[in-house]
Amino acid sequence: MAHSTYQPHFTSLNHHFLLAMPGMHSDLFDGAVVYVCEHSPEGAFGLIINRPTNISANELLKSEQDSVSLSEQMVFFGGPVELNHGFVLHKLDAAQHYRSTISNQRLGITTSSDILEDIATHQGPEQYLICLGYAGWSKGQLELELAENSWLTLPAEDRIIFETPIPARYKAVLNLMGIDPAQLSDVSGHA
Repeated sequence: MAHSTYQPHFTSLNHHFLLAMPGMHSDLFDGAVVYVCEHSPEGAFGLIINRPTNISANELLKSEQDSVSLSEQMVFFGGPVELNHGFVLHKLDAAQHYRSTISNQRLGITTSSDILEDIATHQGPEQYLICLGYAGWSKGQLELELAENSWLTLPAEDRIIFETPIPARYKAVLNLMGIDPAQLSDVSGHA
């Protein structure tokens, strides 16, 4: 008799929020809201949307381009992977095309500097977040963390990413789920 390996059904979490559960055992993700940009059977890629750094967009680019004038919007800590790389999460506009953009049909994630030039000259997307680094999961890693109850998941809403005040984003996602933050426990169990 041949042995078969159990293969669970894969469900993509593209354009979803991951909400870190209390007791995750990681200071990097404690209280984090992650926007999942890409999720496939090969792994996942996301950006933390509620961790501003103390660096403004102007400060970040000052050393590279003295003529650039971006808003005083803060740059976000996108995650612990490739901290020296920038990622711009933005609404898609059919009229705008950048050299290096990943699209999940809802939002774009651009890594090329041409988007920063457009933002600086007020020709870029109106709603955007600039992040340094990203959160990444290898094949099966996110699924394992989900099975361990490390994350809550919910389809993403653009207004939380771009319009909700940063300190209120975690609670806003919980409210969408109908969960009172006081009800969350750092103890998980399985039936």
